[in-house]
Amino acid sequence: ENQPSTLGLLTGIGNIVKEDAPMINVLRKAGAIPFVRTNMCTLGLDVESYSMIFGRCLNPWNSLRTTGGSSGGEGGLLA
Repeated sequence: ENQPSTLGLLTGIGNIVKEDAPMINVLRKAGAIPFVRTNMCTLGLDVESYSMIFGRCLNPWNSLRTTGGSSGGEGGLLA
């Protein structure tokens, strides 16, 4: 709620969402405390996590590799 969200779109820069996504509400009710945000490719429609806004997500153990997949930002968090 009241956080910037671009969905990887250049036109999304400056977009502030007015409410949390339904899944965030479910997680909060279960006791989760969301505290991080990650990068994603444009609309989640690519095979790697590259954004024209934030660049490419890189593997934290080997920066010559990506974190992989359209949700690679999450993969970088888990590594």
